[in-house]
Amino acid sequence: MPESPTPRPRRWPRRLAIAAGVLLGLGVAVWFWLPHYGLNTAKRYMRWQFPEVPTITTTALAAWLADSNRTAPLLLDVRLPEEFAVSHLPDARHTLPDTAVMRLLATLPADRPLVLYCAAGYRSANLAQQLREAGRTNVFNLEGAIFAWAQEGRPLNRGNATAHVVHPFNWLGTRLIPRECQADLR
Repeated sequence: MPESPTPRPRRWPRRLAIAAGVLLGLGVAVWFWLPHYGLNTAKRYMRWQFPEVPTITTTALAAWLADSNRTAPLLLDVRLPEEFAVSHLPDARHTLPDTAVMRLLATLPADRPLVLYCAAGYRSANLAQQLREAGRTNVFNLEGAIFAWAQEGRPLNRGNATAHVVHPFNWLGTRLIPRECQADLR
């Protein structure tokens, strides 16, 4: 009777270990890379992902808000209620990220420019794009959103009081903004 061939060793555990090592290495690299480059990368990503949505920098928005000769934009905070409760830009109006666009349009003044923001810019850019597709042209997305605004030490409100921190939104947000800008949610 012929000998049975020697079974080949299974390679998947070694490949799995290599893949896990690579992913762990990338994860550690990203963990330390994000605080330094993450917000700028997020800004570039939003411009790439939503090329039709005009952006406004935090500096330009602050100058616009301070200019009494220009009509102030309506600020729409496109975050969850718990994020808005921690802090928001002064005089901002809260709007849920999944708000029906046509219903929202019916509540907005047609002649007033809109500046939308969220934590880093994705949710607000998405809503801004929908508003533009619905025919609203004077819509801008705040570049870097509230994370950039807070990092620059610009004014924030919490109800009727002044705030100095923002809700980090998720684990990624905790790496995008410095610890001193993050609300303690424990």
